[in-house]
Amino acid sequence: MKTRYLTLGSLLGLAGGLALGLFAHLKRVPALLDAARWIGPFGELWANALGLIVTPMIVVSIFLAVLSFVKTRSAGRIGAEAILVHIGIMATTAALTVSICLWIVPKIPVHLPAPIIGADTATESGEAGRSSWIDIVTLESVMGPVRDVLLPVIAATFLFALAASRLAESRRKTLLEFFQRASKRFASLLDGILLLIPAAVFGLSFALAAGTGFSIAGVVVVFIALTSALLILYTLGLYPLAAMALRIPIRTYAAALWPSQAVAAGTRSSLACLPALFEGAARMRISAPVAGLILPLSVSTFKLTRAVSSPLKLIFLAHIYGLEIAPATVIGFVLTSLFISFSTPGVPSGGTYAILPLYLAAGIPLEGIVLLKSVDAVPDIFKTILHVSESMAVTAIVSRKSGGKP
Repeated sequence: MKTRYLTLGSLLGLAGGLALGLFAHLKRVPALLDAARWIGPFGELWANALGLIVTPMIVVSIFLAVLSFVKTRSAGRIGAEAILVHIGIMATTAALTVSICLWIVPKIPVHLPAPIIGADTATESGEAGRSSWIDIVTLESVMGPVRDVLLPVIAATFLFALAASRLAESRRKTLLEFFQRASKRFASLLDGILLLIPAAVFGLSFALAAGTGFSIAGVVVVFIALTSALLILYTLGLYPLAAMALRIPIRTYAAALWPSQAVAAGTRSSLACLPALFEGAARMRISAPVAGLILPLSVSTFKLTRAVSSPLKLIFLAHIYGLEIAPATVIGFVLTSLFISFSTPGVPSGGTYAILPLYLAAGIPLEGIVLLKSVDAVPDIFKTILHVSESMAVTAIVSRKSGGKP
């Protein structure tokens, strides 16, 4: 129900905001343009409030992710091999995504101005004092320092988690329980903020469309097409990899995988695909104990889609806003987002919202992330398909390495 609410709420808010904003832009209606000038900052307030909540969630997620590696290593050789295979696939996918995006995205003729509402949407009356009012409403005085200290905080948390992993079992368990409780509390706060997503997306899209006109429509269409194309490309790339590991024809592998992909497309839930994945593994004669360990681990923990969506959004948003991002920033952003993917908060759309502060630290406007997330319903289908496809591929490769024995 939450996922459906977020999806439909985002789409309705986006459609309403774009329609009203485009009308205001084309007809130059003074009252609507003035309304966009004042409504837009409230959308930014919501986005920044989301960033403030998610920032401590990143600290919690990094800590839990580090300790999860320790726990998985103790679970046995099969689990460790699955993680190593996933990391190899994920790193290769991220490197390819960055390379492809740096080649293709700069050639795409879509751009947006920053800030959202420019001089053409403002009226002369009330302009004085607007800047200070926006700074207050959008929490700029708070979010500025957050941008400056986020990356050092991430590094310090990682080192603290590594040190904690070496503590005695009783002390490590105490820390783990504390961070797990904190994760649940932050997730509850995040749920509350996400309830306002229809109004927030409406305000952001209304202000953006009023200031840019049809430019925003081009941005949305190009983003959906590019994201979907890359997800399909990587899904197809897993077929020969898994088929060679199992020494079966690609056609046979595709036939066994198809039922789980159909469930993925219909439900957009990788956990719902587990029964079909087990059936497909049995059809390909993958050891039941191996499949029983790796498939649940994969669908609940491995998130290959992060290696596609995160670099793509970063580079795409930097391009449309005319921002230059240093290579070191891109590398740090990708590595951190991939690591956090092992411990994404268990909330709808948690994957994207969990790394909002990383985009913020890279200088990307938060409203851009929120707007692109609001049209994620179509790419999300292909994300789920890629997720379950990689789960089966990892299972196939580890099964081959282990000789089908746990």
